[in-house]
Amino acid sequence: MKDIEGLPNLVLNVTTLCADLFGAFDEYRKELIGSAEARDRFFKTYRDTGTVDVRVPGQVAAWKEIVKNAFT
Repeated sequence: MKDIEGLPNLVLNVTTLCADLFGAFDEYRKELIGSAEARDRFFKTYRDTGTVDVRVPGQVAAWKEIVKNAFT
């Protein structure tokens, strides 16, 4: 929390949040590559959860960017 003009505000460092998120994705990718048990758990959870349709244009663009960067 940070006071700005006398009002409490929550300030987030988006660069750090994104770097941490992509780091977590990378660690999870490594776990999936190295562990059959982790892959089985992932696929079971995926089957049980199903898919989510993202329809908001800004969210679609953001997810496309995430997927593009995940495989480069």
